[in-house]
Amino acid sequence: MHREVPSETASVETTPRSSLSVTSAALLPADQEIQASLIEASLTQSRDLILLFESETPNLSSFRLAYINPALVRSGLGKTVRGLNLQQSLPIFTQVLNDPALVAHFNASLAAGLPLRSEPLTGLQDGQPRGFLLDIVPLLQIQAGGYRWLITLRDVTLHHHVLEALQQTQDRYRLLTDSMADVVSLHDATGRFLYVTPSIFRLTGFTVEESLECDPRSTIHPDDLDRVYVPCQNWEKIDANNTRLEWRRLRKDGSFLWLETTATCVYGADGELYRIVCCSRDITLRKQTEAVLNEEQALLRSLIDCLPDSIYVKDRNGQFLLDNGAHRRLVNRQTSEIIGKTSWDLWPSELATLYEADDQVVIQSGQTLRNREEPIQDTEGNRRWVSTTKTPLTSADGAVVGLIGISRDITERREAAEALKQSAEKYRLLFQANPQPMWVYDIGTLAFLAVNDTATERYGYSHEEFLKMTLADICPADDFAALMQSLTFPPASTQVTGPWCHMYKDGTKIWVEIHSHALQFSDQEARLVVANNVTERKEMEAVTERLLQQTKHLLAEAVERADRDPLTGLLNHRAFHKRFEVEAHAAQTVSSTVAIAMMDLDNFKFFNDAYGHTVGDDVLKQVTAALLAVCRPEDILGRFGGDEFALLMPGLDAEAAVRQADHLVAALSGIGYCPPGYQSIIPLTISIGIAVYPEDGPGRLEALAVADTRLVRVKNGGSGMGELTEHLRTHLSCAPADFAMLNALVTAVDNKDRYTRRHSEDVMAYSFQIAHELGLEEKARNQMLLAALLHDVGKIGVPDRVLRKPGTLTPEEFGALKQHPMMGAIMVGAVPGFEETLDGIQHHHERWDGKGYPFGLKEEEIPLMARVMAVADAFSAMTSDRPYRKGMSEETALAILGADDGKQWDPKCVSAFLTARHRSNSWTDG
Repeated sequence: MHREVPSETASVETTPRSSLSVTSAALLPADQEIQASLIEASLTQSRDLILLFESETPNLSSFRLAYINPALVRSGLGKTVRGLNLQQSLPIFTQVLNDPALVAHFNASLAAGLPLRSEPLTGLQDGQPRGFLLDIVPLLQIQAGGYRWLITLRDVTLHHHVLEALQQTQDRYRLLTDSMADVVSLHDATGRFLYVTPSIFRLTGFTVEESLECDPRSTIHPDDLDRVYVPCQNWEKIDANNTRLEWRRLRKDGSFLWLETTATCVYGADGELYRIVCCSRDITLRKQTEAVLNEEQALLRSLIDCLPDSIYVKDRNGQFLLDNGAHRRLVNRQTSEIIGKTSWDLWPSELATLYEADDQVVIQSGQTLRNREEPIQDTEGNRRWVSTTKTPLTSADGAVVGLIGISRDITERREAAEALKQSAEKYRLLFQANPQPMWVYDIGTLAFLAVNDTATERYGYSHEEFLKMTLADICPADDFAALMQSLTFPPASTQVTGPWCHMYKDGTKIWVEIHSHALQFSDQEARLVVANNVTERKEMEAVTERLLQQTKHLLAEAVERADRDPLTGLLNHRAFHKRFEVEAHAAQTVSSTVAIAMMDLDNFKFFNDAYGHTVGDDVLKQVTAALLAVCRPEDILGRFGGDEFALLMPGLDAEAAVRQADHLVAALSGIGYCPPGYQSIIPLTISIGIAVYPEDGPGRLEALAVADTRLVRVKNGGSGMGELTEHLRTHLSCAPADFAMLNALVTAVDNKDRYTRRHSEDVMAYSFQIAHELGLEEKARNQMLLAALLHDVGKIGVPDRVLRKPGTLTPEEFGALKQHPMMGAIMVGAVPGFEETLDGIQHHHERWDGKGYPFGLKEEEIPLMARVMAVADAFSAMTSDRPYRKGMSEETALAILGADDGKQWDPKCVSAFLTARHRSNSWTDG
C-alpha cells in the first residue's frame, strides 16, 4: 500500500506558529519576498494537489488542515475549511486510515521524521475515477510539541493506463511467443542467452531455465561450432546480409535437430552491438528430405555414370547440357570441355555437319532417330563407330526443348564382323582338310548340308550321294532313336555323345564318338559334327567291363560276408545300423513309420555258464530260426550283441508293432533246451522294447535309444509289457480315431523337449498303479491312461527357451509354463471322444492345499483323476534324469511324497501309490 523513500525535498524554514496563514509567504522569512513570490506562483500553478497539515504529535489522528493550493480546490477532492482533520479534509485518505496495520506503520515513520509515499489511492474527480500518488514530507518542528506536514497528491491515472496497456501488450506478446512454433531468443553480444520463448522446450526438451543457464557453445554440433558461434562483427554481417544460418542443435535426449536461424542486431547509443535477437525454425524434416533427395540424385547420377552406353543431353541450340562417364571416355574429354559446347566445338567439320543434321531432324520433327551408325573421333584422332539413338526432350507443355542422345560403341562389333568374314574362308579350308569325318546337318530334317573329303573317303559315299542322305542312312535302325535324342535334345551349343554305331556304304559297322556344335548354316538351324572312330577303344572297354563285373560280384560276396553274423547269418551290429538308416530315410520320404524292437533273451548267461558256449550257440540258432519264421518278408532282423536281437518293421505303427511283438514271444514259447539226463525242457523267454520312428524320436538313434530304454524297463519289471500293456492295447483298440493325431502332438512336444514322451508314459504307468490300488473301474482306469499320456500336450504352445531352460524360471517364464494345462484341455477338448480326459489334463497341477494352478482348487474340489495324476506326475519328475540334473532315487522320492501328503497331494492317492510301489518292488526283488 505504501513505500518509504529518502526525502529529496530541500529543507524549508517554517515561520512561528502564531504567523501561520493560508499564504506561502507566511511560511518564509520576511526578507525572502522574491522566493515567496516564486513559491506562491508554484503552488498556485502546480497541477499537483498540495496540502499543509499541523499536528501536536507525529500521529495521523492529530493532523489539522492549515493550507491547500488552488489545484486541490479545483479538483473537488478535499475541503478548504481550516482545522479539519486528515479524513475530513481529504476523504481519499480513508483508504489508509481504515487499515490499522498501515496506520501504525505510518505513525512510526512520522515519529522517525521520515518521508512517506503510499501506493496509488483511488478517488473521483468530475465523476471519473482517478488514481493519485500520495507523498507526506515532514517540515521543521515549529515549536516544542508542534509539527507541520506537507502532503502532495499527484494524478497518476494516465500513467496507470499506460502501464495497464503495456501489461496487456506484454501479455499478448507473451501469449504470442508462448504459442509460436519457432523459437525467439535474445542474446548478449557474446551470444549468451538472455531470454528464450517456451517453445524451446517443445523443440529441444530443455526448459527455459535450463536454456538460460547453459553455455550456448555446448548445444551446438561440433561440426557447426566454428560456423555458428562467431565473433560479434560476423553477427553484424549476418544481420546486414539478411542471412539465414542452418545449423544443428543438441536435444536433451542427446540427438540433434536442424535449425534455420535469422539474426537481428540491436545497437546501443554508443553504436556498439548491444543485443542479438534470433528467430529459429525447426528444419529437421526438410534437411532429412533434402538428404534423401540428394542421395537419390547422387544415386541416379551414379547409375547414369555407370551405364556402359554413352548418354548426353543437348538444348535446341545444340549445346551440351549433361553427359555421363561413358560419353566422356568415348570422346576422351573432360566435363568442362563438353558442357556448354556444340558439335562444332568438339568435332571436325564433316562430323559436326553429320551430327547437326541428325539433331535438327529430331528437334524439328519431334520423332526419335533410332540406331544410327555414326563415326566418332576423339581429341587424339582415334576414330570409332557408335550406334546412336536420339530422342526429343520436351517441356511440360509438350514443346521440344532439346534432345537426349544414347550411343553404344560398336567398333568391336564391326571389327568382329569383318574378322568373321575374313576367317570364314579359313574355317572352310579347315573343314575340308580335317583328318576326321565332318559334316553339317539340318536339325529339323536331319539332312546333310555339307560333308568334308574325309567323310566321303571313310564312309564310301560321294559328295553328291551324301547331300541326298540323312543321318538315318548311316545309323542302324536300332540305335537311331537314341542317337537322335542325344544329338537334338537339348540343343546345347556343344555336345559330346557316344559311342554310337555307324555303317559304311559296304555294310561295315564302326563305333564313333560324336562331337557336335550348334550353328547357323545358310539361315538354317544346324549342327557341325566331328565323328571320331573309337571302335578299338569300344572293344577294349567291353573286355574291361567283363572284368569289372566279375570284380563287383566278388566284392559283393565279401561285403555280404562282412555284414552277416557268422553264427546266425543275421545282419551284424554295423550292417543293421546301415539298414536302419536306409529304412528311416525311406520312411521319411513317404511320411511312413519304421517300428523297431529291441529283444533280449532272459537268463541266457545261464546257458553259457551251465552248459558251455556250444549249447548257447545252438540256442541262439534256434531262436534265430523261430524269429525269422514269424517275421514278415520286409522285416529286417539283426543280431545286436551276445544275446540281443533287433528287428526293423517298416510301415508298422505302435499298435501293430505290439501285436508283432506278441507273435515273437509266442514263437519262442515252444523252444527250450533239455539238458542231458533230464526229460524236462528249460524254456526260453524274451523281453522286448518297442519304439516307432519318427514318433518316438526325430532321428533313428533317438528312436533306438527309446526302444532300448523300454527293453530295460521291461526286464526290470517296469511298464511296457504286462497288465498295463494289455489295458492300454485293449483301450487304444477302441479309442476314437483321432487319438493318432493327439499322440502325434505328444511326439511334437517330445521333439521340443526330449523328456516329455518318456515322462508321459511314466505318468501313465504310475497313474494306472494308483487307480488299480484305489479299486477304480476299468473304464475310469482306461480314461486315466489316455489323460496321463496326453496331460502335457499343451506344452506345444510353450516357447522352447522356457521348456529347455536349465535354471530357475523367471515369473514371466513360469507364467507362460502355467498356461499348458488350459492349453492342453482346449486342444484335446476340440477332438470328439476325449471329453472324459479333460479333468485330468486341466487340473493335474492343482494342489491339495489350494495353492496350485490354474484355478487354485483344493482338496476334493479337485477331480479324482487329476489328484491321481498329480502324484504320478510328481514322482516321475523327481526320479527322471534331465540334461541339467540327475534324478533322485526312488526311495528319496517316495519319502518326499509321504512327508508332504495332505499339503500338495491327496493323502489317499499317496498312500495307494506307496503301497503299489512297495508291492511292485517286493515282487521284482523276489
